[in-house]
Amino acid sequence: MDVTTLYSIGELSRRTGLSVRTIRFYSDSGVVAPTTRSPAGYRLYDLDALLRLELLRTLRELGMDLPTIQRGSADLHSPGFFSHPLGTTGFEAGKQAWNTLTALFPGIRVTAQDILVDGDKAAVRSVVEGIAPDGNTQPVLFEIFRFDNGRFAEMWGASAGFPTSASPEELLD
Repeated sequence: MDVTTLYSIGELSRRTGLSVRTIRFYSDSGVVAPTTRSPAGYRLYDLDALLRLELLRTLRELGMDLPTIQRGSADLHSPGFFSHPLGTTGFEAGKQAWNTLTALFPGIRVTAQDILVDGDKAAVRSVVEGIAPDGNTQPVLFEIFRFDNGRFAEMWGASAGFPTSASPEELLD
Protein backbone atom coordinates (compact mmCIF):
# COMPACT_ATOMS: atom_id res chain seq x y z
CA MET A 1 0.00 0.00 0.00
CA ASP A 2 1.23 3.44 -0.89
CA VAL A 3 1.26 5.66 2.21
CA THR A 4 0.18 8.60 0.00
CA THR A 5 -3.08 6.85 -0.94
CA LEU A 6 -6.18 8.87 -0.13
CA TYR A 7 -9.47 7.22 0.76
CA SER A 8 -13.04 8.40 0.32
CA ILE A 9 -15.49 7.99 3.19
CA GLY A 10 -17.03 5.03 1.36
CA GLU A 11 -13.66 3.29 1.08
CA LEU A 12 -12.94 3.96 4.77
CA SER A 13 -16.32 2.48 5.59
CA ARG A 14 -15.53 -0.70 3.64
CA ARG A 15 -12.07 -1.03 5.22
CA THR A 16 -13.07 -0.31 8.83
CA GLY A 17 -16.60 -1.69 9.03
CA LEU A 18 -17.83 1.69 10.32
CA SER A 19 -20.83 3.29 8.66
CA VAL A 20 -20.39 6.33 6.42
CA ARG A 21 -22.59 8.25 8.86
CA THR A 22 -20.31 7.35 11.81
CA ILE A 23 -17.20 8.42 9.90
CA ARG A 24 -18.85 11.74 9.02
CA PHE A 25 -19.78 12.21 12.70
CA TYR A 26 -16.16 11.54 13.77
CA SER A 27 -14.96 13.95 11.07
CA ASP A 28 -17.44 16.69 12.05
CA SER A 29 -16.50 16.21 15.72
CA GLY A 30 -12.81 16.68 14.92
CA VAL A 31 -11.87 13.16 16.03
CA VAL A 32 -10.58 12.23 12.56
CA ALA A 33 -10.04 15.18 10.25
CA PRO A 34 -9.94 14.78 6.48
CA THR A 35 -6.46 15.04 5.01
CA THR A 36 -7.72 17.10 2.09
CA ARG A 37 -10.73 17.49 -0.17
CA SER A 38 -11.21 16.40 -3.76
CA PRO A 39 -11.78 19.02 -6.48
CA ALA A 40 -15.51 18.26 -6.08
CA GLY A 41 -15.31 18.96 -2.33
CA TYR A 42 -15.44 15.36 -1.07
CA ARG A 43 -13.48 14.54 2.07
CA LEU A 44 -10.36 12.42 1.54
CA TYR A 45 -8.39 10.64 4.26
CA ASP A 46 -4.88 9.20 4.48
CA LEU A 47 -3.48 6.04 6.11
CA ASP A 48 -3.21 7.72 9.53
CA ALA A 49 -6.95 8.48 9.44
CA LEU A 50 -7.70 4.86 8.49
CA LEU A 51 -5.60 3.60 11.40
CA ARG A 52 -7.22 6.06 13.81
CA LEU A 53 -10.69 4.93 12.72
CA GLU A 54 -9.74 1.28 13.24
CA LEU A 55 -8.49 2.14 16.73
CA LEU A 56 -11.68 4.11 17.45
CA ARG A 57 -13.81 1.18 16.32
CA THR A 58 -11.90 -1.24 18.53
CA LEU A 59 -12.03 1.03 21.59
CA ARG A 60 -15.77 1.57 21.11
CA GLU A 61 -16.22 -2.24 20.80
CA LEU A 62 -14.42 -2.52 24.15
CA GLY A 63 -16.97 -0.13 25.66
CA MET A 64 -14.87 3.04 25.88
CA ASP A 65 -16.83 6.28 25.53
CA LEU A 66 -15.98 8.90 22.92
CA PRO A 67 -14.87 11.68 25.35
CA THR A 68 -12.25 9.32 26.82
CA ILE A 69 -11.07 8.36 23.35
CA GLN A 70 -10.94 12.02 22.27
CA ARG A 71 -8.49 12.82 25.07
CA GLY A 72 -6.02 10.70 23.14
CA SER A 73 -3.43 8.03 23.70
CA ALA A 74 -1.63 10.04 26.38
CA ASP A 75 -4.70 9.58 28.56
CA LEU A 76 -5.16 5.92 27.61
CA HIS A 77 -1.65 4.72 28.48
CA SER A 78 0.30 5.29 31.67
CA PRO A 79 3.69 7.00 31.18
CA GLY A 80 5.48 3.73 31.92
CA PHE A 81 3.24 1.53 29.75
CA PHE A 82 5.18 -1.68 28.99
CA SER A 83 4.54 -4.05 26.09
CA HIS A 84 6.01 -7.47 26.90
CA PRO A 85 5.71 -8.82 23.31
CA LEU A 86 7.63 -5.81 21.95
CA GLY A 87 9.93 -5.59 24.99
CA THR A 88 9.54 -1.82 25.12
CA THR A 89 8.19 0.94 27.31
CA GLY A 90 5.91 3.61 25.90
CA PHE A 91 3.06 3.90 23.43
CA GLU A 92 5.16 4.91 20.39
CA ALA A 93 6.76 1.47 19.84
CA GLY A 94 3.32 -0.13 19.69
CA LYS A 95 2.13 2.54 17.28
CA GLN A 96 5.22 1.93 15.09
CA ALA A 97 4.62 -1.84 15.14
CA TRP A 98 0.95 -1.37 14.15
CA ASN A 99 1.91 1.02 11.32
CA THR A 100 4.40 -1.56 10.00
CA LEU A 101 1.83 -4.35 10.27
CA THR A 102 -0.83 -2.38 8.39
CA ALA A 103 1.68 -1.42 5.69
CA LEU A 104 2.51 -5.14 5.22
CA PHE A 105 -1.15 -6.20 5.39
CA PRO A 106 -3.35 -3.26 4.30
CA GLY A 107 -6.56 -5.27 4.63
CA ILE A 108 -5.95 -6.30 8.26
CA ARG A 109 -8.92 -6.22 10.58
CA VAL A 110 -8.73 -7.29 14.23
CA THR A 111 -12.05 -8.13 15.85
CA ALA A 112 -12.37 -8.85 19.56
CA GLN A 113 -14.28 -12.11 20.06
CA ASP A 114 -14.08 -12.53 23.83
CA ILE A 115 -13.29 -10.06 26.59
CA LEU A 116 -12.89 -11.00 30.24
CA VAL A 117 -12.34 -8.32 32.86
CA ASP A 118 -11.15 -9.23 36.34
CA GLY A 119 -10.18 -6.41 38.67
CA ASP A 120 -7.34 -4.45 37.11
CA LYS A 121 -6.80 -6.91 34.24
CA ALA A 122 -8.59 -7.66 30.98
CA ALA A 123 -8.05 -10.58 28.61
CA VAL A 124 -9.01 -10.24 24.95
CA ARG A 125 -9.17 -12.94 22.27
CA SER A 126 -9.34 -11.51 18.76
CA VAL A 127 -9.55 -12.98 15.28
CA VAL A 128 -7.47 -11.38 12.56
CA GLU A 129 -8.63 -11.04 8.98
CA GLY A 130 -6.68 -9.73 6.01
CA ILE A 131 -3.53 -11.77 6.68
CA ALA A 132 -2.95 -15.02 4.83
CA PRO A 133 -2.85 -17.74 7.50
CA ASP A 134 0.37 -19.59 8.24
CA GLY A 135 -0.84 -23.08 7.35
CA ASN A 136 -4.49 -23.84 8.14
CA THR A 137 -4.74 -21.72 11.29
CA GLN A 138 -6.65 -18.44 11.05
CA PRO A 139 -4.54 -15.76 12.74
CA VAL A 140 -5.68 -15.08 16.31
CA LEU A 141 -4.42 -12.79 19.08
CA PHE A 142 -4.55 -13.32 22.83
CA GLU A 143 -3.79 -10.21 24.86
CA ILE A 144 -3.86 -9.43 28.56
CA PHE A 145 -3.84 -5.85 29.77
CA ARG A 146 -3.19 -4.51 33.26
CA PHE A 147 -4.68 -1.15 34.13
CA ASP A 148 -3.49 1.46 36.60
CA ASN A 149 -5.88 4.29 37.48
CA GLY A 150 -8.00 3.51 34.41
CA ARG A 151 -5.06 3.61 31.99
CA PHE A 152 -3.22 0.83 30.15
CA ALA A 153 -0.13 0.06 32.23
CA GLU A 154 1.11 -3.27 30.89
CA MET A 155 0.37 -5.69 28.05
CA TRP A 156 1.18 -9.35 27.41
CA GLY A 157 0.30 -11.13 24.21
CA ALA A 158 0.51 -14.30 22.21
CA SER A 159 -0.57 -15.12 18.69
CA ALA A 160 -1.10 -18.10 16.42
CA GLY A 161 -1.34 -18.45 12.66
CA PHE A 162 0.67 -15.34 11.77
CA PRO A 163 3.39 -15.41 9.10
CA THR A 164 6.95 -14.84 10.34
CA SER A 165 6.94 -11.35 8.78
CA ALA A 166 4.34 -10.32 11.39
CA SER A 167 6.41 -11.28 14.47
CA PRO A 168 7.10 -8.55 17.07
CA GLU A 169 10.82 -8.70 16.26
CA GLU A 170 10.18 -8.07 12.55
CA LEU A 171 7.71 -5.25 13.19
CA LEU A 172 10.23 -3.18 15.15
CA ASP A 173 13.09 -3.47 12.64
